[in-house]
Amino acid sequence: MTRSAAKEKNHRTAGPAVLLVDDNADDQLFFQLAWEKDLPNHPLRVVASRQEAMDYLNGRGHFADRTAFPIPSVIILDMRLPDGSGSELVRWIRGRTQFKRLTVIVMSGSAHEQDVHQAYANGANSFLLKSARPADLRQTVQLIQSYWLSQNLSPGTPLLQV
Repeated sequence: MTRSAAKEKNHRTAGPAVLLVDDNADDQLFFQLAWEKDLPNHPLRVVASRQEAMDYLNGRGHFADRTAFPIPSVIILDMRLPDGSGSELVRWIRGRTQFKRLTVIVMSGSAHEQDVHQAYANGANSFLLKSARPADLRQTVQLIQSYWLSQNLSPGTPLLQV
């Protein structure tokens, strides 16, 4: 397993887990720092490849312990991975009944029109640009938390009766 494979340091259980799929160690670190600063109630797990993400989601090998590696409610993935594209991973996720409703956010350092179209065609819920500026990254993390983890209602979400 790679050194980035699903870091286990956040065993908080207050909120749903989020899975970050990114092979760049610097991007992983900066995202984790922004995440931990603003989202202490949502455990972040990190993997570095398409295969690790598939193993995580299937609960294979090291990822079999669902207490340590819960099914995420949101997956944030890089468009370019060492073993395939983010779009291929989105297509794989959407092809499995048990994962069809997961929120999938693609993040990329560049916005090639073809990549954006491909990500959405394969079932991504959102396409965001990565920023090298810490303030922008923090704003992106806050956006993900605010919309996808707080305000967005997905099937199965308990609703308050008014």
